[in-house]
Amino acid sequence: MDITKKGIGMVAGANEALVYRKAHPRSSDEEVMKHVMHSLNGKQFKNSQMEIVVGVSHALKLIARNPSISDKAVISQIVNELSTLLPN
Repeated sequence: MDITKKGIGMVAGANEALVYRKAHPRSSDEEVMKHVMHSLNGKQFKNSQMEIVVGVSHALKLIARNPSISDKAVISQIVNELSTLLPN
């Protein structure tokens, strides 16, 4: 799987986590992860579970470090760190 396909899974997972977290601000990280894995369980992401988990985990870690970080900044940072988050 190339870095672009991995990146799509990571960004999709992170984005879904951000959307869910904004709608449910008191949710635990486990709830967010469960929701994302359930939501992105379709054919399109069939082989991307690891990338989705990494994207969600990293997004939640960035939010924990800086609660006022924007969604755009979270996604941007994940995209910038693709090669280090999921080495070949």
